[in-house]
Amino acid sequence: MPFTPFHWAFPLIGSRRFEGGARPRTMIFGIVLVSIPDLEGFANIYLGMKEVEIHGPLHSLPMGFLIGALFALGVKGIFRERMEWDEIVYYILLIPVGHILLDMFIYHD
Repeated sequence: MPFTPFHWAFPLIGSRRFEGGARPRTMIFGIVLVSIPDLEGFANIYLGMKEVEIHGPLHSLPMGFLIGALFALGVKGIFRERMEWDEIVYYILLIPVGHILLDMFIYHD
């Protein structure tokens, strides 16, 4: 189920918790982050690759935490400002884990 509005619900709803300049940032980067576990779909659809076996590893909880942590560090580096703990938890827990929990009922791997 790559690139669906169901996945975007987590950043669209979750970003409403933030105020000021953090709200659009968390919404836009949250949508980008929630799409990362579906890189297999992107590779298959847009790059014409036949079989890229990364769906299972990208949809595991440890990889979700790792992707979220790396993404939070990247966002912090881009904006060069102090991020609050709730924004860090948003990137590490809510977005990737929400995506994985949504997909765990659909895929067997």
